[in-house]
Amino acid sequence: MQIARIFDGPGWTLEQYDRLIERMELGGHSAPGVLFHWAAKTEGGVRAVDVYESREAADRLVQEKVGPASAELGLPLPQITELEVHSVLSPSPAAPGVR
Repeated sequence: MQIARIFDGPGWTLEQYDRLIERMELGGHSAPGVLFHWAAKTEGGVRAVDVYESREAADRLVQEKVGPASAELGLPLPQITELEVHSVLSPSPAAPGVR
């Protein structure tokens, strides 16, 4: 079952988020098991949203990459909301910018 997790990092900056992503050493790609990821600045910090292949994939990423990298950077734990994914739509091959 696919799941989505919404991470709200109150007080986080985009620079801290960028350092977290760098520390995860993913080579500019999403982690194994992540189908989709985006992040944005909010009024109170940073929000990131991931869609995962499974809860197990999400938990593995947190244990192996996100948790250790966050601790190294001294980032406060984000607030996490988890939802079951009903559907994921992909861009049409004819859409502008799609290769």
